[in-house]
Amino acid sequence: MPVIFREFDHTYWNTDTNEQYMSVTTFIGSEEPFNQEEAISKAVNSKNGRYKGWERERVIEEWDRIREEGTALHKAIEEYCKGKDIKDIPIEHRQAVYHFSQGKWKGQINSEVLLWSHALKLAGTSDIITEQFDSNAWKRTYNIYDIKTSNDLSWKMDKYSKQQWLYAALLEEMKREEEDKDKELFREGGWDNLQPEEREIKAVGIIHYQDYVNKPKEKPTFVPVLDKREWVESLYKNKTLQPIEG
Repeated sequence: MPVIFREFDHTYWNTDTNEQYMSVTTFIGSEEPFNQEEAISKAVNSKNGRYKGWERERVIEEWDRIREEGTALHKAIEEYCKGKDIKDIPIEHRQAVYHFSQGKWKGQINSEVLLWSHALKLAGTSDIITEQFDSNAWKRTYNIYDIKTSNDLSWKMDKYSKQQWLYAALLEEMKREEEDKDKELFREGGWDNLQPEEREIKAVGIIHYQDYVNKPKEKPTFVPVLDKREWVESLYKNKTLQPIEG
């Protein structure tokens, strides 16, 4: 695998060239950097928000708790997708994983999928990618999903949509590289008439566990993402990203 994720420092590296690739989330966040102090100020001074009147430290502690619970849920769903029985999932996440299992999934469910682009020198990890093969049409369909546990998605939907469509583009680039290698292999073996199968790769939406910390047993809702294909196409056209020196 030419690109790996290093757990100890949370970085992506091209092992062939020893280049560090920028993470998709870092790149998306660089467009509109998150200002924690500004966000806290808005939260505690809102007229009807849940954090109205809270002390700064209490808000930070709550956000840390929400983030930790979200990470734990992601891990539980990943374990389920990799074959772990629901009864063996930690009890605090069992109901949420059960709700996930009842989704109308089609095809194989892949979780925590590592994706990369050598053209953009970007890499990231997609929460969920389903893969379905239609043997009659000789077509393979990939659907990309995200899992979120934050209260309100509305003000982040532009970022989340860009993230998913960028993942779709990275997956497409990787599949094209695989095809090129397969064609070369089959040519060497005398298979001159190899035809690449059709495929469709789509950014679909978000599985939203709203206020998961306080309502862990509620069913998630599905939120479709915005269409950001033109934005992604412009990135590939301009290739404005630069590799991280490391």
